[in-house]
Amino acid sequence: MSTITITTSKGAKTIPIEGNAINNKSFGDLFSSIESSLAEFDVTLTRGDDSQETDIDAIKGETIAQGSRVEFTLKNDEALSTKEVNKIIEALKAKAKTLKHADA
Repeated sequence: MSTITITTSKGAKTIPIEGNAINNKSFGDLFSSIESSLAEFDVTLTRGDDSQETDIDAIKGETIAQGSRVEFTLKNDEALSTKEVNKIIEALKAKAKTLKHADA
């Protein structure tokens, strides 16, 4: 199982991607579910910490490796309500379920 952790101004949320073997799913597949929300709320999602962050556009083609634990940060979300942040997280969780790693 892989996990993706999103750190927001409202706390960190972990999204599991279950299964045994990766089925060529990329971060682009996952993030397609929230691109409109990110634009609507004028926030960005970055990978890594402040000293070494990468915009999600740069990693869209990267495959989500089996067993990976990847961390992202939602930037500029301080003005959002908890409900708005949760809308983004829930969209990612719903998409992650459809990207379930194929069983070996």
